[in-house]
This record gives sequence, C-alpha cells and structure tokens, in this order.
Amino acid sequence: AEEAMRAPERAGGSVDSLPKRFTQEEMTRRTGVLRAAMKQAGFDGLLLSTRPDGNGDIGWLAGYPAEYAVFAQDGKTLLIGGEGEIELYNGVEKRESEDGLASTAINAAIKELGLTRGHIGVGYLQDVVRLPEGGMNYTTYDRVKRANSGVRFEQASDMLLMVKLPRSAEEIAVLEKAHAISEAALATLMRTARPGTLDRKSTRLNSSHITISY
Repeated sequence: AEEAMRAPERAGGSVDSLPKRFTQEEMTRRTGVLRAAMKQAGFDGLLLSTRPDGNGDIGWLAGYPAEYAVFAQDGKTLLIGGEGEIELYNGVEKRESEDGLASTAINAAIKELGLTRGHIGVGYLQDVVRLPEGGMNYTTYDRVKRANSGVRFEQASDMLLMVKLPRSAEEIAVLEKAHAISEAALATLMRTARPGTLDRKSTRLNSSHITISY
C-alpha cells in the first residue's frame, strides 16, 4: 500500500500537485480563438449545454459546471444553473431563472446580450462524437426556439470540437503531469496485483492517484 501511495510522487507529482484551475490568460486565449472561429462561421453567439459525458464545452469556455451558457461574439458569457464555490473568470457572470426553468433564463440571456435577431450556434445539438443525435434537452431547446423567432439557430458541434483540438502550452503541461501520475499509478497496480486479489481492493489502492484532465 505504501508503494502505491508513493508512486505518483516518484513520477514527479501527485493529484494534489495539479493546478486547481487554468490561469486567466489561458481562459482569455480560449475566448479569443472561439471568437475567431465564430466570426468565420458567421455566429453572433453560442448556446452551450452540459453533457452526460462531462462538461467539456462550458468547462473549456468558462471553467464552471453550469447547465447552460450563452456566449456573445462581442460580449460576455452568461452561465445558467449549476452550483460550485468557484471564482468566476473575467467576462463570465451567472444568471438565475425566476421560475426555475432553464429556458426562461436562456431567453433572458439572449435578450441581455442583444442576440434576439442574431445567428446562434448550438453546441451538443447533433453530429457530436459518439452521439450523432446530440444531447441538448429537447423541451428546453424547443421553448428557446419558440420564444426567439427572430434568431437563426444552427448546430455548432464541429466548430466547438475543432477550436479545442490545438492545445496551448499551459494545457499541455497539465496533460503531461496528469499522464505521468496516471502511468505511475497503473504501473503500481500491475506490480501489486496478485491472483485472488479482489478488484475493489486494487481499485481502492490506486483510484486516488489516477486523474483525467480535459
């Protein structure tokens, strides 16, 4: 057990040594590349939702576990839903729904950002990796479309995927450290596992040292 506990440290760090959040400079870089891609695609704004397999789109853009986000090409990011004791980055604000419906808050955000006559790209709508029919909540999306007849909505899954693929130096450094920690923990698992060892025992021994970073 002690060997497993020390393995990540010998590899050059532990899960606790990973940065708790990306810098403001990194988040500013992300909004910059996203705005450039939106301009090329002709989007005035974006409507993003959380995903069953993670919070890749909103987390990448805003670093917060919100349920939805509305992002303006020339404005700020408004987050809807989600809870967390996390300091918001510059240009990111939270909004709550007065009636508890996400669609109500999304409609208000679209109006606040001046997008009621705009072209809005929708993430996680369709043509998503492993989920070709997407995962946007149908009722929420239907209510938003009905309330914003002047908006042209279009899927933006491909664009969102492509802007995230090129990694910055800061992202690469985090991925390299996470990879080293994961490798060390898995190597220890292979060394310490024995015939007859219960799976839950091996998992408990190493689970706290394996991390996945997006």
